[in-house]
Order: sequence, then structure tokens, then C-alpha cells
Amino acid sequence: MATSSPTATPPSTGQSFPVARWDLRIRPLDDSLHIRLDDTEFRFEGISAPLARRAIWMMDGRTSPREIAEATGLSDGSVENLLGHLIEHGLANLGPDGAGEAIPSREFFQLTRGLFSSWKDRLFGHPLWDSLATGEATRSQFIGWLIETYHFIEAANQRMPYAVAMADNHEVARMIAHHYKEEYDHADFFLQALEAVGIDSESAIRSRPLPGTQAVAGYMRVDITADVEGS
Repeated sequence: MATSSPTATPPSTGQSFPVARWDLRIRPLDDSLHIRLDDTEFRFEGISAPLARRAIWMMDGRTSPREIAEATGLSDGSVENLLGHLIEHGLANLGPDGAGEAIPSREFFQLTRGLFSSWKDRLFGHPLWDSLATGEATRSQFIGWLIETYHFIEAANQRMPYAVAMADNHEVARMIAHHYKEEYDHADFFLQALEAVGIDSESAIRSRPLPGTQAVAGYMRVDITADVEGS
């Protein structure tokens, strides 16, 4: 367990907008705030735990540290110090200046490049991937992985045409359409793999994906423009 007391001076945030990791589990206990990420638990002391939890919930990339302080009743310094420790432990980051405004393509590329590498490390560091590569995964695990991946890849036929239709920028629409042209039939590869292990395609197509797979596929079809415009 890592322990921090929000008294150190954090990096200057300026007008940047803090973004807390979405997968944090936050619990206010007694006089300390407990945050769990995977197998690591962090404890923050010296700050009101309920107010700190509310402050972290407001770190959505659209709310400035000062706005968070005003809404929670914490001082500006307390929010800045809390944010500094969250950033230090990899629990939050700073978004670009001007929440809700368009991000220049080069800056967006730099942001995503930095995020994707850590996300990929977490994803492919899961024991399932090692077991699939070494052959230690059970037959049921392998078949389950094939079926869930089939459903996820097949969902591209529902989300990508919608993304093309909703793209305001012609160049962006062209790029998504080109990507869709490359990807539209890739789910067939998983059906072929399932056939190879004795699962007929019709059974796989009729099967229902796990709730988690459905949730991810559904979220990728959400139109966030109305939310952004109304923020």
C-alpha cells in the first residue's frame, strides 16, 4: 500500500483540466481516502475523504481545479496538492487547455500515443494472453476468447458506418471509411477458427456476448457530441 499526505507542491496545472483514471475504486474510510487500482491500494491522509472523493469524481477533463475547489468546498491548494499526488502515482493526468475545444491533430496524436502504450501494456499483460500464447489456456477459455472477440470485431459493422455518417470533417470521414473497408470482414477469421475447433459458425453467430463485451460495443456507438455541446 502506498501512502501520501497531500502537502507536497504538485506540478503547476495552469489552465489544464485534470482527468482521473476511469478504473479507480475510491473509498473514504475514517480520516483517509483509499484508492485501489488493480492490486495496489493508495491511502491519502490530511484531507477530507468525502470531499476528496467528490473532487476526484469531478476530474473529467472538462472541469478546472478551481471549479472543483468551488464545488467541493476544498481550498485551491488542497485540490492542487491532491491532484499532484494523483499524477505522481499515475492515477490522474492533465488534459489540454480549453476543455471542450477542438484539439489540434498533432497534440491529439501525442496524447493518444502516450495513453495507448500504457493501456496496451495493461491489456496484454493479463495472464490470459500468456496462457493463449503458451498453450496453457483451457479449451473452454480459448473457445470463449474466440467467441467474445468475434462479437467485438463484428460490432464494427454497427459502429463504423455510423462514425462515417456522423463525421463533420470530410477528411476524417474518408479515413474512417477506408479503415472500415479494411476491417469489415475480419470477424470471419474468428468464425473460421471456431469451425477449426468444432464450433459451427451458426452457433457462434447466435450466441450472446458477455455483458462486458456488449457494454464496450455499445459504448463505442454512443454519440458524445450532444454531451460535449451541452457541457
